Amino acid sequence: MIELLPIVFVAIAAWIYSWTFTAHGRIEFLPALICRVAALASRYGSPVTYSDSDRASANASTVRLMNLPATPGVVVEDDQLELPDRTLKLRWYWPEKVENCPVVLNIHGGAWWMGNDFIDDAVMRHLCHESGSIVLSVDYRLAPEHVYPAALEDCYQALLYLVEQASARGGDAARLVLHGTSAGGGLAAGLCLLGLQRGGPVISMQALVVPVTDLSGQRSGKSMQDFASGYVLTAGDLSDMIANYLPDEAARLQPLASPAYAENLHELPPAFVATAQFDPLRDQGEGFAKALMAAGVQVVSKCYPGTIHGFFGSKSALRQCITDTARAIQAMV
Repeated sequence: MIELLPIVFVAIAAWIYSWTFTAHGRIEFLPALICRVAALASRYGSPVTYSDSDRASANASTVRLMNLPATPGVVVEDDQLELPDRTLKLRWYWPEKVENCPVVLNIHGGAWWMGNDFIDDAVMRHLCHESGSIVLSVDYRLAPEHVYPAALEDCYQALLYLVEQASARGGDAARLVLHGTSAGGGLAAGLCLLGLQRGGPVISMQALVVPVTDLSGQRSGKSMQDFASGYVLTAGDLSDMIANYLPDEAARLQPLASPAYAENLHELPPAFVATAQFDPLRDQGEGFAKALMAAGVQVVSKCYPGTIHGFFGSKSALRQCITDTARAIQAMV
């Protein structure tokens, strides 16, 4: 029996390794494992109810998946913005050298219902360090308690605050960047459009990482079908999350909610757009990048092979995306 153990071990290892091969190409090993675990949890676990406990659990899982080594020389300070009917929590990140450097407003991901309490703290420390920019993260209001356009309005108020504070804190408000991931990517693009509507502030660049750009789903492309299930973020989950965030289906065609439908893309700032290969949202991000380029906007677009939405389980890809974003900021701003 003992003699069979190596054979059994090799057979099991080969079976698990086979998970990395899909009909659409090869996925990295750890993301493949995460996909299998997520599929089992979805099948046998309790459905998501968008409760506080669900939010806390999802946040904790995301922090573990996005954990990165510490970065040197980054100073962090918590802040808050007092508004007439609410208080926004904010977090500042300063690089080692602060002298008329770019200023970045970061809008976290989380499908509009989670991601609060600065779950992307480690990523922002790296982005601050590598780009040499001041970064301000905003903890905007979440659905289903606060539906659209609450999150967008919170981000706009944080943007105004960043511009107001930039000079005193060593930054240059004329070198203003919006950075957003997933739902935050859609909010960042929408915020560029809102700034145009309201006469400012002038945005120098937008960095959109695995962004949602079409809440209606009409321009989701083939990736929404190819990766509808089995890749952590499912088409069904996304549909439910959108319904929580913006119940009015007709309003999902508004450009501020779905930037893919904007007619004035030529007025938008240069963009860096990052997508993941095995992501139902991949075609939304790539389609938006192509639309910007067709409108004459400077765009750098990159798809990271073997990865799933959010680059979960792919720390090397996550680190590379941060580096690519930092380089784009240095080149475009």
